[in-house]
Amino acid sequence: PKLSRYKAWSLNNIGCVYYDLKEYDKALKCHQKALKIKERFYKESKNISQEIYNSDIAIAWSQIGSDLRQLKRFEEALSSCNKALEIRKK
Repeated sequence: PKLSRYKAWSLNNIGCVYYDLKEYDKALKCHQKALKIKERFYKESKNISQEIYNSDIAIAWSQIGSDLRQLKRFEEALSSCNKALEIRKK
């Protein structure tokens, strides 16, 4: 599980670099992969608090929303940002 978590962090960081390079399609792919890994990691982990889970997953959805916004996929971006907001409210 630790390797999965580190892989997610690395993918997230790569996605942020692609975002800074304005390669939003590549950023989106990295952020989506990172989210899937994080969700699997947290599902398998027993020692992670709900607060940490919510924070990490909400950040991932926000990043995806930013990528989608830059790609002018506004409805999808809004949906992703709303998912992040709902998770934060928990």
